[in-house]
Formats: sequence, C-alpha cells, structure tokens
Amino acid sequence: GKQGLAVAQAALDAGADVTVVHGPIFEPIPFGATAVSVQTTEEMGNAVLDAAKAADALFMVAAVADFRPNTQSDKKIKKTDEQWGLAIGLEVTLDILTAVKAQRDKSGFPRVVLGFAAETHNAFEYGRDKLLRKGLNFIAVNDVMDTGAGFEVDTNKVLLLSSAGVVEEIPLQSKTAVAERLVHHVAKSLNGDR
Repeated sequence: GKQGLAVAQAALDAGADVTVVHGPIFEPIPFGATAVSVQTTEEMGNAVLDAAKAADALFMVAAVADFRPNTQSDKKIKKTDEQWGLAIGLEVTLDILTAVKAQRDKSGFPRVVLGFAAETHNAFEYGRDKLLRKGLNFIAVNDVMDTGAGFEVDTNKVLLLSSAGVVEEIPLQSKTAVAERLVHHVAKSLNGDR
C-alpha cells in the first residue's frame, strides 16, 4: 500500500537497492525499485524469503491475510447448494515474519528487520509482544482507529519500538515523512548506532 511504497521510495532516496514484493496495488512502484508481484500469502512469503537471503534490511509493511478459506470451488456456490452450507472454514496462512526469523537465525540475513503492527486497541502491548515473538529489531505500531492513520489515507502516525523500548513516537504526518523516519532508524542500526 501507500506506506510500503513510501518506505521503498525513502530507501531508494537513501541509496539502497530496493525490491518491493507486493500484492494487488493501484499505485506505481517507485522508479529504480525491483518489483515482484504476488497474489497469495504463500507467494508473498516465498518472494520475501528469496529477497531477504542477502538483504541488509527488511521492512515488512504489508497487511497480509492471516487466514484463507480451507476449501475452494471451481464453480459458483449457490445458496441452495447444501454441500457447502452457510459456513466458510478458515485455515491459518504462512506467518511470513516467523519464516523470516527462522531463515535469519540460520544465515544472519536480513541484518535488520522492521515489522508493522496495525492494531485497533492495546497497540503498545500487542506491538511489543509481536516485536519480541518475531525477533524483530523494530516494530512500527499504528492504531488504525486513530483518525488519519492506517489504511487508504495519505497520513500515518506510528510508535516505533525496539527491544530497548520506545525509539520514537512519530506524530501524524505524511506517509512519506513517516517512511523517512523509519529508514533513518534502520540505517542507524545498520551502521551500529542506536
């Protein structure tokens, strides 16, 4: 989405080689970035793991589906088709950050991982928990219930956390400005600064 593309542009502006792994989007990929288009969570996971093999940094900005229907039909399901009933069963999709952590534990790459947590309540607690469970260096937590933050808007505000605690509370501003702050902190971490 918009925040991910803003991060890609900020990283390009900072001189990075950038690969954007994306699902269906309606905005152009920043000039100079390599684009990898995917349709499913599994495809995204495979593409991310491939791109992360030798990456210095990984920004996991996408809001990837946690579940998918556990059955598919090759035809229209009619309301009267009793075989299906009215319930749709779900199964858990690949947890991409957990897969990245496993790959990183073996290879050391990517060196720095920043994840996102779009939350509707208890943003700090859920964000901190995700940071620790997934072995992230940073997590950008945004409360998507806040006006002007989250999806389908041009602004955002995030609480940037590390295992050491709050790194920066980035106030409501353009997604471009938020992206620049995030790239700044990741670059500092890559250079050994905190």
